[in-house]
Amino acid sequence: MEFEEILELCALDIPLDKKEDFKRQVEKIIQFYNTLSELDLGDIKPTTWRFESKQEFRDDIPERFEDADMIVKGFPREVQGFCFIPQVLEYRKK
Repeated sequence: MEFEEILELCALDIPLDKKEDFKRQVEKIIQFYNTLSELDLGDIKPTTWRFESKQEFRDDIPERFEDADMIVKGFPREVQGFCFIPQVLEYRKK
């Protein structure tokens, strides 16, 4: 897969003046991954978190949030109580 295809799949728009530097960094990451994948880890036991503890769950009790206006004020745009945010995903027809 070519570098430009990877950028398109990731929906990354890298400025031209930064593209070569970014490409070198990605190549270093891939090279490091390839080095790690060559290691024989068959006899290595998986590590665990050093603080072994049980996961404690709280009761899931719905509560009414009294200051909904505060949340609405945090959005970039609001119309009649509906909050709008900039589009973060785009549809690409192939």
